Order: sequence, then C-alpha cells, then structure tokens
Amino acid sequence: MKIDLHNLERNGFVHSHRLPGHYVRSYKLLALPDENNPKVREIIDVRFYATEKLSTCVVWINYRDLEATGSATDNGIGYNRNIVTFKKALKAAGVKITGNYEGSNREVEQTMMAIGNAMTNRELYIVRAFG
Repeated sequence: MKIDLHNLERNGFVHSHRLPGHYVRSYKLLALPDENNPKVREIIDVRFYATEKLSTCVVWINYRDLEATGSATDNGIGYNRNIVTFKKALKAAGVKITGNYEGSNREVEQTMMAIGNAMTNRELYIVRAFG
C-alpha cells in the first residue's frame, strides 16, 4: 500500500455526515513519545456512524500544521459499507492510496498505520472504541 499526503484537504468534511446517536466505532492513531517529542500526539481520528440504511465515516488527520478532514456516506448492500465510507472519507481529505484492499475491518487499522508511517517515524498505537 502506498500513501500520498501531498493533497490534504481541510474542507472535506460535511457536518451532516455525523449521525449523533448512531455512533458505531472509532479508531485513533497515536504517535507515542520519543526523545525528540515528549508528548503523545493524536494524528488520525476515524469515526463510524450507521443507521439501518446508511453508513457514514468521518476522518480527521493532523499532519504538521494542517488538520485535514473528510467524510463520506454509503447506502449500498452486499459489501462492507464501513470500508467503502472510510476510503471515500480519506479521498475527501486528500489522501491518495494505491494498492490492494482486502475489504475487512482490519483494513481500517492497516491503512491508518500506513498513513501514520508516511507522516512520522515515531512509534504508533491504535486506540479502538465501540458504541
């Protein structure tokens, strides 16, 4: 998987994509402290919301001095809508990803780690939360 962060977009977020009361899960990617950076830094925040017919994903990426944002919705059936909305939200935030996808929820974490590794050399840690 190859990550391109050259076109990060601050305005890729649509507020109506957040569905308060329909929170499903979230992931946060943290850059752990090292000798040059004494503080933990949150570099990616991904949140999923869902109703019976609609899935949404909202992404915040903190890269250098830019907070890139993206969000997306999907209402299809017969496939993992979380992965589809995640990829669309990343694209809306300006993240370009090339390579194969497996289509599982584990892919969210793998993609987050790949983005994090493109951003920093610090040790990374994923925090998961479920609604």
